Amino acid sequence: MAKSRKNRACEIKDDVFLMPLRNFLESIKKDPRIRTTHTALYLTLYGLWLENNASAFFPVPRAVVMQKAKISSKATWHQAIAELDEYGYLKYCPTRQKTNVSTVSLLTQEP
Repeated sequence: MAKSRKNRACEIKDDVFLMPLRNFLESIKKDPRIRTTHTALYLTLYGLWLENNASAFFPVPRAVVMQKAKISSKATWHQAIAELDEYGYLKYCPTRQKTNVSTVSLLTQEP
């Protein structure tokens, strides 16, 4: 039996929202550089991305992200997010001003 248009539309929408997570999980299988801190941080950022309606760039309030990802050190935060950026899992745009919030974009390329 053929799928209805509604079901196909839901599948396409789900693929768009799941693509960054699927690609990340598939890529880290082959990437020995990834630690549990990276995974916790990425999953937290993925949740924020969903909360921000899958925006290309979305705000990342450091204190909130650190708490949700169970990261207790600012040094660990800076190292992990910089490494995820360096390894090509996301694009991090830090702000140097305390009044502004840094932004992140999850990269959706295939692993």
